[in-house]
Amino acid sequence: MKTIHEPVGVMTIILAALLVSAWLSDLCSISLIAIIPLIGAVIGPDGLGILEPGSVLQIFGSIGMVFIFFMAGSNVRIASLRTRSSDALRSASSTLIWIAVPFFTGFSLGILAGLSVAHAVSIGFLLASGGAWTYPRPASYRSTETAHPEMPAFVSVAMISALLLFTLIAEGIPARSAAIVLASAFIASGLLRIILPRLTAFVFRHASPGGTIEISFLLFIIFAVSFGGAFLAIPPWFLAFITGVCLSRTITSAHEQRSRLFQLSESLFMPAALLLIGVTIPLGSFAQDSSRLLGVFLIAGSALLSQVLVILISRIAHSIRNEPLQFILPYAAFSLAVAWVLADTVPDDTILLPSAVLLAMLSAVFRPLRMNLRPLSAESRHISASTGFAEETLRMQGQASLIPSRIMIALSKPSSMPFLLELADILHGSKNRNPLFPIVVHSPEDAISRQSPDSETLLAGAVMRLSEMKKAALPINLESLNPGKGIVDESLARNVDTIILGWNRPPRLSNAFFGTVIDQVIAGTDQLIVVARGVFSWKQTQQLLIIVPPFVETHQGFTAVLQCIARFTDSVFCRVLALLPGENAQEAGRILRNYLPSGRWKETTYGSWRDIPSIVRNAAGSHDSVLLVCARPGEVSWFPALERLPHFLAEKSSNANMATIYLPGAAFFARAGSPRLSGESASSETGEEKALAGKAPLNLALMEALNAGRIRVNMQQAALADGILELLFAGLPNLESARIQELANHFVSTVQQQPIELEPGVVLLHERISGITRPVLCLGSHRSGFRIAVLSRPVQVLVLILVPENQSTREHLRYLADIASLFRAAHLTEHLLSAESPADILNSALNLV
Repeated sequence: MKTIHEPVGVMTIILAALLVSAWLSDLCSISLIAIIPLIGAVIGPDGLGILEPGSVLQIFGSIGMVFIFFMAGSNVRIASLRTRSSDALRSASSTLIWIAVPFFTGFSLGILAGLSVAHAVSIGFLLASGGAWTYPRPASYRSTETAHPEMPAFVSVAMISALLLFTLIAEGIPARSAAIVLASAFIASGLLRIILPRLTAFVFRHASPGGTIEISFLLFIIFAVSFGGAFLAIPPWFLAFITGVCLSRTITSAHEQRSRLFQLSESLFMPAALLLIGVTIPLGSFAQDSSRLLGVFLIAGSALLSQVLVILISRIAHSIRNEPLQFILPYAAFSLAVAWVLADTVPDDTILLPSAVLLAMLSAVFRPLRMNLRPLSAESRHISASTGFAEETLRMQGQASLIPSRIMIALSKPSSMPFLLELADILHGSKNRNPLFPIVVHSPEDAISRQSPDSETLLAGAVMRLSEMKKAALPINLESLNPGKGIVDESLARNVDTIILGWNRPPRLSNAFFGTVIDQVIAGTDQLIVVARGVFSWKQTQQLLIIVPPFVETHQGFTAVLQCIARFTDSVFCRVLALLPGENAQEAGRILRNYLPSGRWKETTYGSWRDIPSIVRNAAGSHDSVLLVCARPGEVSWFPALERLPHFLAEKSSNANMATIYLPGAAFFARAGSPRLSGESASSETGEEKALAGKAPLNLALMEALNAGRIRVNMQQAALADGILELLFAGLPNLESARIQELANHFVSTVQQQPIELEPGVVLLHERISGITRPVLCLGSHRSGFRIAVLSRPVQVLVLILVPENQSTREHLRYLADIASLFRAAHLTEHLLSAESPADILNSALNLV
């Protein structure tokens, strides 16, 4: 068959291989990483002859190799470089075992087989490449195929440095030149460690969220650094790995950018690299010399043996004592990339790449098996006796690490709502599956006044903002004579562990710290309480000042506060200044350093609470946020003067964001034994939450609106009022004109004063009316858009929802949330603006719901 050399043809073959491998992966439940090299071997020079490792495939494949090493480096957690705890040392020793044992197993196999030292070392590196990304884990640990466990950074960096040294020696470079290259690599790594996180944080802070600048910048950094190493004779794969290590914390917290980067890599560059590996495999040599095939199977067998030895040694060394361990074959894309580097370095090596492909295939087929290897019974009794005292403390710390999980946001004013929701989004985290609970409390007398509809509007705005943040929400519109008691009771009924309250100005009563409602909530609950005042967007914070009271590290809820701080610093690329009490600054600082990002952390001490305002005033800038950690009265770390600090600091630093975090009380952990507070989220979901997680049949609502003629595309009205009137006449054809005009005037006033945006350019209008028995949905698109003074973008899509007058608030807000989810999931805005007729939506948006 004729070999394809044209760039377009090669690209077509790469994408075809990806398509076929994806189909086979779904059919056989085997990873793409194992299938694509096999396809490459079949269509390579010794197979069908469709492709050969020519210049075009080499270009795409080389870029893919850089991506693989970068992604491998991004899974390293550099925070472990500064950790000194016994847990970190145990993790480091375990990881060393998982690297050293496979390496010496492979090296011994090569020596016993009569191979050269270079070939034996290359086999050792291949087997150790899997252990670099795996360590002994309990069988209860759940992992995904694409996720790598966190590992001590110095272990993985040491291995990649050893690989660099080996490639330099194997290529015959003089010892002096090799030493210079190695020193240059270490110096460059140090400089990158200092520069890249700060530069990336600066770009991310000033770039538009979700734009192309962020991903373009990351791509530029990856390839610019990798290419720059050529001037120092440093291989690009090494600097790509180091770049990933330096940016590991940054891109882990930048979830959208990481997802887009992975998508680009996995849809083009990584398949090209894997296909290049497969095409390079010399299948013809195996037909000529069967001993090479035997060598491949021997390497695979030694890899299996090394994993068994690792588990046995780990058990003897007591790396993990109480649980059975997983037996894992960890060879994947990184091992294939290492094999490519080694095969390119060691001359006349024809078995390394096939061995790596076979190991990747075995790893994909035999996914985590369990080996029930337990310690000796005598030792078990000794461990149980020696750790009995700490079990209760560890249990509480484990429960505190789950907080914040179920967050309630108390809303009262439209002006403070964006800041509270943004803070809730940050503290909620990216992997939290629990919904957020925005709540508005009004008295029963307000139900007959305008405040009840206003509370619905406030909640609707909260639901829309949370939907834009891709957060599920269960809004609560509560009637209560006592707002503080209503929030407390509802938080207990909803099993909430964190409550966020807004604070705008000092209270009227001189003996109240914040205000009547806030003080009632603090006194009446034992959950984590966050009292916040926002002046600017929390994600624009340039420096976070953390005020830590004395002996707070002894509080069982301190882990929950550390979780909040870690999530904040992961989401916001800011510097951190911790104000620690002088009497126990060393212990508190040690604990904080384990949670805070390296390179952006500083600390200072204060002698008494009177020193704090001056320190904050001297350190605070224009976009700084102050976080005060506070205990409840009667606890060892409580100090009355610290509670009065927010008012004083707010007066002296009026341009700073303020947040006071009250630690969870002891009663919270006494209740925390129930499944709903112990992390068993599946059993804690209420029926309403399960319904929220499921798909609503909104395609029926769209179909009904389409059939009834309530979807208008490419509207031509010049004024917003005319566009709203057209939708009202379409949705309520039997309503009298005067009432329709009254509704239109109300909607126009709402849009001009307090619009609710589902997304930029899409405005939601909703109202209760009499005379209908089910919700009425009307949609209209205007390609030019209606200009509104309070909105930065013209209104291109109008979403009009009319609900029955007697519909419950919960059903009403749930319907609004479902509509918001529909726009996001089905990309309905794009379909409405591009459609020439309403019928065009049937073939686009409805199929995606």
